[in-house]
Amino acid sequence: MKSKYRVYASVYSAPDAGHVKAQLIVVLDSKGKVVETLPGPVTIAPLIQRLTQKFAKECVQSAVETWFEIEVSLDSIKLMPYQRLGKMLFKLENR
Repeated sequence: MKSKYRVYASVYSAPDAGHVKAQLIVVLDSKGKVVETLPGPVTIAPLIQRLTQKFAKECVQSAVETWFEIEVSLDSIKLMPYQRLGKMLFKLENR
């Protein structure tokens, strides 16, 4: 099943505060247009375990579903470094 949305996120853990934070989350539709953005840093979940890729994707999925009311699958979420994601967002907004 192909997802209607793709999500790109830059996520990191703040172990001192016990949070998972996102520097930037970008939601694209199936045609590659920007639907929503969440600039950060913003707390998206409590840090209840080690920050693995799967746990980070679950945190992003929960945040997107909560804030934007958009359902996404874990397969449609891609994690990437903040600088690369920022450049991608700039190109998408200025094409």
